[in-house]
Amino acid sequence: MTTDLVSRSRVDRAERARVAVALVFALNGVVFASWVSRLPAIRDALDLTPSQLGLLLLCLSAGSVLGLPASGPVVARLGPARTVAAGCTVVGAGLLLVALGVARGEAVLAGLGLLLTGLGIGAWDVAMNVEGADVERRLDRVLMPRFHAAFSLGSVGGALTGAAAAGLSVPVAVQLAATALASLTAVVVTVRAFLPVHP
Repeated sequence: MTTDLVSRSRVDRAERARVAVALVFALNGVVFASWVSRLPAIRDALDLTPSQLGLLLLCLSAGSVLGLPASGPVVARLGPARTVAAGCTVVGAGLLLVALGVARGEAVLAGLGLLLTGLGIGAWDVAMNVEGADVERRLDRVLMPRFHAAFSLGSVGGALTGAAAAGLSVPVAVQLAATALASLTAVVVTVRAFLPVHP
């Protein structure tokens, strides 16, 4: 009887973690798409040529490339929950820098913000996939396609949010700052349901 209760408790914990991982994937998609959908406004605010816009986007890619190799050791040391929270914090800080750069018309500042955003996204991405794989193992079910579907749904939501903000003439800086703060709050709450590092 006691063994059954313990087993049931572990399954319940894994199911809560499954929902949390799906939400974190969705939030990642929301954050990414919400700023990408405002690229035309960002380009105009910074008065960028196509090649300059390409260089700006390269900053995001460079941040991700730099962040991905370091993410494994960070996850091993901190665990997926704290790494996702830390990654989202870095993403939020990066978006705030982008917002400041856009508001001040400083492309270099926006580029530094995107570099930071890329670093955070790299850590966030690795950690949520590690947690997703662990949840799959605990529940003995194939779940990763569903998690990535959650990311896609989040991307749709983020794009719609960006389009609505543009339609309502919400300043890009305001939207990016709001996205940073809202996503960080949601992620910090959600990762509490992740599996314990040492169950």
